[in-house]
Amino acid sequence: MYRRTFGEREAEIFNEITLNDSSDKILKILAMHKFELDIKIDEEYSKLLKTQDKSKQGFKKKIDEVLSKIDKEKKDDLIGYIVSRKKIIELLEEKIKLNPDNNYEKEEVIHDIIFPRNATSDQLKFEDHNLWILDEKLAFHTIAKSDIRNDQTFENTNQERPDIIVICSDEESNYASNISIIEFKKPQEDSKNSQPVDQIKDYIIEISGKKIKDLDLRTDEKTKYYGYALCDDTKNLLNHIKKEDMVEAPEGRYFYRYYSNLKAYIELITYDKVISNAKKRHKMFFHKLGID
Repeated sequence: MYRRTFGEREAEIFNEITLNDSSDKILKILAMHKFELDIKIDEEYSKLLKTQDKSKQGFKKKIDEVLSKIDKEKKDDLIGYIVSRKKIIELLEEKIKLNPDNNYEKEEVIHDIIFPRNATSDQLKFEDHNLWILDEKLAFHTIAKSDIRNDQTFENTNQERPDIIVICSDEESNYASNISIIEFKKPQEDSKNSQPVDQIKDYIIEISGKKIKDLDLRTDEKTKYYGYALCDDTKNLLNHIKKEDMVEAPEGRYFYRYYSNLKAYIELITYDKVISNAKKRHKMFFHKLGID
């Protein structure tokens, strides 16, 4: 990978490495040069964006020059990232099926694939959670928390635990621009007590107007809410959907409603639909890599 990355500087860089060097030292040398190359590429890309060259031919030449360097630097990382996404989708698809014990996995298993429990995005690397499976926008947030009590996130709230809560804010504002709440149900669960949309609405009512701890933010009348209930469309859940007067999308397996009094748009999505949507969004990438 590094040989492709460094290109013409390969000999110069590898001359800094001796046979007696430890693995740690070698990695430090390579990482240092990779960091320097990242900075150089970023500078060239910034210049390209500011170019005043109005000729299409000149502009295309500059684009090709920068893209050729980005390709050498990022190609392997991008391929690895896309392949990793495919494996995550396949893992989720496997976990919603009957397991060898002829049972369905508990919702905690699905939960941990999307975002590990008892963790926040401050504690995780970007690639350690998979919120993108549900919605790409969720991956970019101010903070996300998984299975953390309300009173540890918001002032003057109860000790209920939303499965996942994702908070976003504009840099120049002092309020949360939008908050997303995700609830999981066990695959094929058909309990009369399974009321995920009610749960999400209760969480929204509880946190509305509250200050967010450790952040100079609060929720107010400008905050918008999004809810995602992940489950299967069993008999009792279909009754729950009817009670909530939710609309079924034309393609099926997906229901939604906007609750104007809560400023909340809530979706109930079946696991099959989540996987189908993720596959569609990545279809062209998988095809280009020959892994579809």
